[in-house]
Amino acid sequence: MQQTLGWILVGIGAILLGAGYVWLVVLAFGSSRRWGVACLVFPPSATCFALKNWQTAKTPFLMVIASIPFLLLGPIVMGPAPMG
Repeated sequence: MQQTLGWILVGIGAILLGAGYVWLVVLAFGSSRRWGVACLVFPPSATCFALKNWQTAKTPFLMVIASIPFLLLGPIVMGPAPMG
């Protein structure tokens, strides 16, 4: 049961992270080609883009931030991997 719950949490986190990041990259390319390439090649630049363009990038950025607890709690709920 814990294994299943852990994987569900990781899955939710991965979906939030992926969707939010793709949305940020699309917005960055809509802003300019340089921002788009920067966000695609160097993911931390997506944070700079989101902060600089807060009104348009607020929702996808917050989706990425919301994924962090799910991605951290999932493996904790799963517990240690069985040995052997």
